[in-house]
Amino acid sequence: MVIAQDNVITVDDLPEMVRRMHEESVRASEAKADMLDEAEQDAAPLSPVAPLWEEGRDFHSLVQEKLEEFERNLLRSAMEASGWNQTETARRLRLPLRTLARKVKLYGLARPR
Repeated sequence: MVIAQDNVITVDDLPEMVRRMHEESVRASEAKADMLDEAEQDAAPLSPVAPLWEEGRDFHSLVQEKLEEFERNLLRSAMEASGWNQTETARRLRLPLRTLARKVKLYGLARPR
């Protein structure tokens, strides 16, 4: 079974749902970049290591925070793609519905009004 040509996996080799989520993520990133004002674009980016030293945080707490941020954004995108239907979102993500419901509550995700 061949899943990718030349042993290179591209976006086109991924399942349709993952491709759609990738496309939505790219569109959201482009929209966010467009919304930044010139002052924010001209500001020098902070080093991702800076919070470790400035706030006295350790590596593991920073990684945990970033993972939670990633999961929250992924769940929000998936919920938006399914019209905020938790059953459909759980099916698409192949998560138990109870797990999704717990994470939605944990991250305070709600349909925008």
